[in-house]
Amino acid sequence: MTETIQYDGFINEEDAVPVSAGRYIFKVERYEKTITKSSGLPMVGLHLRLFNSNLDPAGKIYDNLVLTKSAQWKLCAFYRTIGMKKHGQPIQMNWPMTVGKFGFCDVMIEEYEGKKRPKIAQYVDREDVDDLELVEAMKKAGFWSSSPKQEPAETSEEIPF
Repeated sequence: MTETIQYDGFINEEDAVPVSAGRYIFKVERYEKTITKSSGLPMVGLHLRLFNSNLDPAGKIYDNLVLTKSAQWKLCAFYRTIGMKKHGQPIQMNWPMTVGKFGFCDVMIEEYEGKKRPKIAQYVDREDVDDLELVEAMKKAGFWSSSPKQEPAETSEEIPF
């Protein structure tokens, strides 16, 4: 599907950067709740901005996360890389909280219907990132958090301390 620009729309050269295969830092720009075309399953479409180890914009990529039990591995990997989940701990998905979060991903180039396009190969756990340049870049920019954070559950009770 070709993404079009409105006649009076805004343009930005950062949006037109061709994406190469490799490991990137990404920022979640937005998400949208949708359904799969083929089977009508619930899905979340992610709009991600990619950065290299110098934190220079490296392009944009779109990914679909299908909300099924068999795809929980990818959902968990996404929430782990953005620092909202740890291995072995359940989490209630909170899509609005993902906007603005940073993580790591590996991008591959896929050939689809005769055209080459970038695709998320995998979301990479922060603990598994061995590219020290990427880790240091995220730490220097303040994008690195070692503990998962979620919105506190609303409660009507006073906390006793």
